[in-house]
Parts: sequence; structure tokens; C-alpha cells
Amino acid sequence: MVNRLGDSVAGPGKSFAYAKMFEDVHKHCRKRRNRWMANLRRNHFNSPWAVISVLVGLVLLLLTATQTLFTILQVV
Repeated sequence: MVNRLGDSVAGPGKSFAYAKMFEDVHKHCRKRRNRWMANLRRNHFNSPWAVISVLVGLVLLLLTATQTLFTILQVV
């Protein structure tokens, strides 16, 4: 067991045990949407306070839109 410990550690190739998984990870990381989401999480949602502030901002935006709609409907 100890002698074969490093057999599949070298990297991609014909005898690489995780070649399929390696390719799947690279395929996943090449997609634009996945890179965008990773960048968004890393740069903008890196703390719980950032997530909370975005949610509060969305609620305030929704309430503002609702108030505007009711104001327009009251005049009409």
C-alpha cells in the first residue's frame, strides 16, 4: 500500500486515476457563469454582513417600487 501511494498524484495522463474528475472540474471552471458566481461570492458576499446588507437593499427597493405603484394608482 505504501509503495503505491504516489501512483496517481503526478497529474493528468493515461494512468491518472482521477482523470475524469479532473476534466469535469476544469470543464466546470471554464464556464462563464460559474466564474462570475465565484467572483461575486469572493468579492461581494465574503461576510454575513454583506449578504444582510444586500437583502436589506432589495427589500427597500421592493418597498419603494410598491409605494410608487400605490401612489400612481391613487392619482388615477
